[in-house]
Amino acid sequence: MNAADSIFHQVFCSIGGGKRIAVLINVCFDESSESDSQNGLLAVCGYALDLKGIDGLILDWREMLRVYRLPYFHMSECNTCTGIFEHLTDTECDKCAREAIRIARTHPLHGHSFALDQTEYRAILQDRGFDCDPYTFMVWSAFIHVNRWVHENRPDCKISLFFERAYKTQRRADELLNAIWQAPMRGRNRVASYGFVKKEDSEPTQAADLVAWHVRKAFENARNGKPIRKDYKAIVEDRKILSIEFTAQRLEGIRGEFTRKAGSLENAAKTIFSQIDQSAVGPLA
Repeated sequence: MNAADSIFHQVFCSIGGGKRIAVLINVCFDESSESDSQNGLLAVCGYALDLKGIDGLILDWREMLRVYRLPYFHMSECNTCTGIFEHLTDTECDKCAREAIRIARTHPLHGHSFALDQTEYRAILQDRGFDCDPYTFMVWSAFIHVNRWVHENRPDCKISLFFERAYKTQRRADELLNAIWQAPMRGRNRVASYGFVKKEDSEPTQAADLVAWHVRKAFENARNGKPIRKDYKAIVEDRKILSIEFTAQRLEGIRGEFTRKAGSLENAAKTIFSQIDQSAVGPLA
């Protein structure tokens, strides 16, 4: 089996992938380390790859899965040697994670990383009238910043956004993506299409899961005064990864910008979820 047999490869090529960049965004939150997964830290991260990068990653990733006898890769299970990793020793799980990091460092063009504390987000924005849950806000952030990156660095390219399927507020995120995808954005929208894919069917999304887990863990450790894991550093060192933490201060700044431009947080939410020029609510800092 070669990369061309991949379901993801076929989907990507069917939308003109040979001339476009696929940006893979994945959400990762570790319920086992949070007392309440809806109020803990949330990370949404992904990689930008062209067709050459996708094919290279798929081939290397499949070889890794074959060697370690895995149906797919999931970092939280790899970290604890449970679930699909329970047949491996601690040493084997560690080697598998290292190989996944090596592959993820080799093929992507660029990385995108977003993290926030859901409790802070709700207190500053959602509970004040901004009708948008934390995950959907992160999807919107990814859309805006990926667009900006492509506009500035690959102006001749279009992009296709893929998010992991089955997150609990996926329907709301899909509504937002549909609205802003069709919005004029004064010619700045580089997104040709978007979709939600199963992790099991998409090796690039499994690579996005790897970085999302490590980013969320890194921010958790930093907030708790713990050292940053070396494997997180291995992922980001010398790599072009845009990393944004939506701290309370940053969220308060966004709230002020929304209110100034739209008159209220309620109006800002209506603007974002409607098919009108997104510049009405200003840039996302």
